[in-house]
Amino acid sequence: MAQRAALLIGGLPPRAGDRALEGIKAINELFDRRIEHQRIKKYGEHSKIRTAIREEPVKLAQYLRGEKENYDAVGVIL
Repeated sequence: MAQRAALLIGGLPPRAGDRALEGIKAINELFDRRIEHQRIKKYGEHSKIRTAIREEPVKLAQYLRGEKENYDAVGVIL
């Protein structure tokens, strides 16, 4: 009965909430891994995956506009 009431109020049953939290933590740990990636600002050769995801479209756009002479796509093997 309590689980049904929680669902009606908009909450999640305890088990589903715990699984969702575990999934979010796992994704954050994945995105926080460091990879070899040349950053736009040239502050080192390693960065987090989330930084590479954010910077790669910018680097591609700079290449397409002719601001950069070459573009090397990032390939990540986990």
